[in-house]
Amino acid sequence: MVTESVGTARAAGCTGTLVVRMDSAFYGAAAVSAARKAGAHFSVTARMDPKIRAAIAAIGEDAWTPIRYPAPSG
Repeated sequence: MVTESVGTARAAGCTGTLVVRMDSAFYGAAAVSAARKAGAHFSVTARMDPKIRAAIAAIGEDAWTPIRYPAPSG
């Protein structure tokens, strides 16, 4: 589905950066890999289970990277 969606966007004339946004139902290697192989960026949510909470807690404060959101045009 991800590969087809990116292909459809490109066939429709989209030439910029494509971002595939996925909810936690698509949290997994297959969907992320498909987005990467299709040349798209991706954003995927993860279920907040104990393993995810522990992984987030283990990230040092100095390891976080700020996200720069571009100003809307127009």
